[in-house]
Amino acid sequence: MIYSPNRVMKLLILLFSLWITGHAAVVTVFSGLPQNAGNGSTHLDFSGDTLAGSFSAADISFGTGPLWTPYGLASNFGADITATISVASAGDYTFNTSSDDGSLLYIDGQLVVNNNFYQGATERTGTITLSAGLHTMEVQYFQGGGGDYLTATLPAGVTYASQQLDTNGEPTINIYQDPGSFSVGGDGQVAPPLLQPGATLVGSIPTTDVNFGFPNYNWSPFGLTQNFSADMQAYFAIPTSGFYTFSTGSDDGSYLFIDGQMVVSNGYYQGYTVRQGTVYLTAGLHPFDLQYFQGGGGAALSMGLPSGVTITTTPEAPTWALLLAPLALATMAIRRRRPVMR
Repeated sequence: MIYSPNRVMKLLILLFSLWITGHAAVVTVFSGLPQNAGNGSTHLDFSGDTLAGSFSAADISFGTGPLWTPYGLASNFGADITATISVASAGDYTFNTSSDDGSLLYIDGQLVVNNNFYQGATERTGTITLSAGLHTMEVQYFQGGGGDYLTATLPAGVTYASQQLDTNGEPTINIYQDPGSFSVGGDGQVAPPLLQPGATLVGSIPTTDVNFGFPNYNWSPFGLTQNFSADMQAYFAIPTSGFYTFSTGSDDGSYLFIDGQMVVSNGYYQGYTVRQGTVYLTAGLHPFDLQYFQGGGGAALSMGLPSGVTITTTPEAPTWALLLAPLALATMAIRRRRPVMR
């Protein structure tokens, strides 16, 4: 089959555009209630909480369907969300947050919306004068118990500027020495996040194939055999929109989060056990977080990917897209210069 230059050009531009789409916000989630939560204070302090993980999002809209349970947390957690916004023209702009429980919104470090209360979903607004151009926006959030919900919609004339989560080079899995054993909940699982306060980073292992400790279930990274944990954060490249089934196999426990939502729940003290979960994903890049812990005895970890799904570190255009983009532009220029045949 022979394609016209015009069709080739459109195809190349379409393919390239699938990879240059960025992410609006970076969401950092903490286990534990931040200081000053719910008392109307002008800031939340996350310094005493445990980092659960970070992921990027297209906008600030969580819990509008199912409850928002980032990294498996349903109560007593917080989130610090940063984004760069682009203001079309100078003027007064009204921002809002709607949250259950509380939230705060800052522009360039200035408090604009104070919604820091224990409450059901409640919207509050604030107005600020902004110059044209780029500005930094931060939304702080906490969830006590019950329902959880957070949205922050942008006013007309304000849009998100693309940013992305930095994973610092090639994919790696980080290994930590834990200060002790994990506590088991009433459901028999160890609750995430699986990175304990006081855990010490021992080292990192480059990998795109999570398959450790086989065939004898004797994984001992950096000589560790008990009371250690592992964490891997990168991106899944999804070829087409649809439902995808992922799995983890572990001795002892593991969790897999995609876009901050738990997909595989396998967090038990156990011999090597495989569990799986299915999620609908759009084509493109999705951040994931694989968490693992080892108590004692055998140790192994694997992660099963659906056909066509690969691991990458940052949502940058692949080499083929970068090479083909100039070709697409050149094809466009040639077509425009083609003389009209009469």
